[in-house]
Amino acid sequence: MKTKRTRSQSGRLSRSSGADGERDAVNYLKEIGFLDAERMARTGVRGACDVMCPQSLPGLQIEVKVRSRSSIDIGTKGWY
Repeated sequence: MKTKRTRSQSGRLSRSSGADGERDAVNYLKEIGFLDAERMARTGVRGACDVMCPQSLPGLQIEVKVRSRSSIDIGTKGWY
């Protein structure tokens, strides 16, 4: 029988999965030539982006969404 996860366990798994996806996105961006890609580690800051390439894509904020282990979407939050 499958045990139900508590709310804190689900949240921890989601955060861990999101952080892994952000690291994967940074590695992918570096592989395709954006060597300045970096993960923007944040602790509860609203409006902050996940990944940035400050020199090669100044002003572009990148949002990463992990839909499954085999599917990561990289979208832009917009220019500012």
